[in-house]
Parts: sequence; structure tokens; C-alpha cells
Amino acid sequence: MKGIFIGKDGSMGFKHGKEYQFYTWCERNYLFVKTSDGLSCPYSSMEKMLENWRILNDNRTDQRKGGK
Repeated sequence: MKGIFIGKDGSMGFKHGKEYQFYTWCERNYLFVKTSDGLSCPYSSMEKMLENWRILNDNRTDQRKGGK
């Protein structure tokens, strides 16, 4: 995925307003975010994650619209 960090500047090493490429996974009831440059952060819910991120794209194809 690609997104902009909108949380507090310096939180977990992230810079407010910076665009990051990252992936997510769930483990032990947490949603984890890990960036391509190695920063990571656990979130207790999707809602908490979205309080800190503006998602730009998720790199998936929407088969219903024939997207690429």
C-alpha cells in the first residue's frame, strides 16, 4: 500500500506528512504496519490505524471495474 502518515511527527519514527510504501498484517489481535524503509507500528484496530494514515492506494486490482 501507499499512504501518508498524518499522525504526530516523530511517533514511532514516522514523519508527519511523509508518503510511505508499506504492507500490513494481523497478529495477536493487532494490525501491524511496516514500511519499505523498516519502520513499523502496531495498531489495536483499523480505526486506530486510519487515525494516523491517509491511504493513497492499495495496489490491488478491482475486478468488478476491470481495473489494472
